[in-house]
Amino acid sequence: MRRILSRAAVLAGMSGLTANGQPADAFTLRVDVDIVNVDVSVTDADGRPVNGLGPGDFEILENGIPQPVDYFGPSTAPYNAYVLVDVSGSTRNNLEFMQRALSAFVGALAPRDRVSIGAFGESLTPLAGWEAPRSVALSALDPLLGGESASGVTEFYQALEGVIENAFDGVTERRAVIVLTDGRDVSLYRELVERNRLVEVDDDGRFRSVYRAAAEGAPAVYFIAVNTDRNLDVNDAGADEYVNLGIIFGDSPIPELYLEQVRLRMERIADVSGGRVSYPRSLSDAVSLFREIATSLSGAYSLGFAPSYDGAPVRRITVRLPRLPHRIRQSRSEYRVLQ
Repeated sequence: MRRILSRAAVLAGMSGLTANGQPADAFTLRVDVDIVNVDVSVTDADGRPVNGLGPGDFEILENGIPQPVDYFGPSTAPYNAYVLVDVSGSTRNNLEFMQRALSAFVGALAPRDRVSIGAFGESLTPLAGWEAPRSVALSALDPLLGGESASGVTEFYQALEGVIENAFDGVTERRAVIVLTDGRDVSLYRELVERNRLVEVDDDGRFRSVYRAAAEGAPAVYFIAVNTDRNLDVNDAGADEYVNLGIIFGDSPIPELYLEQVRLRMERIADVSGGRVSYPRSLSDAVSLFREIATSLSGAYSLGFAPSYDGAPVRRITVRLPRLPHRIRQSRSEYRVLQ
């Protein structure tokens, strides 16, 4: 990969589409970006994956202007997927369904692909490394089932930032992080309870740090988000922040606003990294989404280009196959820069 230091700055909102297809809110955060990544899936007229394409088959346009392909990962190259599972108290009642979803994901990966698995609550715990057999990955969550209730403390941002920055050392092929979580970091909850203050994204230092890592890093981040304001399933185990906030603040919109802020943070991390957020409403939904992501990643091409200096704050990404009739699907369509 040819690294080009563009010294551009990406804005977290990206003025693109969030996971629900709505425009992201404006949010400014200066970060240095070497390469803008985009994964693309290519299918023929019958919907079958098209393999064997090379960088010369693709054309990347930034605001309509062709850009050199500075990084290319073919669909036949191994995909390295790190699965990060939230085992904190607020998700403890979902462990069995998490295990089934994880099994579906691992089972859908191609034999050439590699998977690593970690869990987090108060800290990040590696469960299966890159070289572990698939059988180990499939049973990675087994030791956690039926155990004592986990702590309600969730160091989500710290765990995700650690994975983005450290889990892919020496891994040069295509990369992604898949996170199964409710997205609730303890810092946002504590600030609300202890200071009666719901921190907005712009003022959230803990979030800005993990966002910076996602913007500067290579892996796309995909979320399978549970128990959000889009698919609320209240945890009755006594570790549900939403329930606790309802008790503390009574008849007020605070619990709903809290869930909204949690969701927006996941969407912005997904947007800036080239991933996405999915909101399963049932176990079967989660299993299907995990399988869909695995299949999509395994057959995707990874492209990258250096941001230009044309002065436009909003940059639209368009990937084309100028000489081929196939259909193409992009993981992201826009981003913002600030010179």
